[in-house]
Amino acid sequence: MESANAIYHNRSVDPYLVSIQQQVDCDTTNSGCLGGWPVRNYQYVAKAGYVIPGDYPFYYIGAQRLCYTQPT
Repeated sequence: MESANAIYHNRSVDPYLVSIQQQVDCDTTNSGCLGGWPVRNYQYVAKAGYVIPGDYPFYYIGAQRLCYTQPT
């Protein structure tokens, strides 16, 4: 997703980075940390949007986090 956006807009990938942790936590149609299907992730992002890594960073195992999305 990040690379496709960068290529389409002919820019660096930096503005298009997405929070992987947000997708793992919030995409209930996939298997979280146990793997999953890219197509389901694309569908999730198309529906819910995504946030940047700085707004939803990785965290340690066992931390409780509320899932939130902010469409881009």
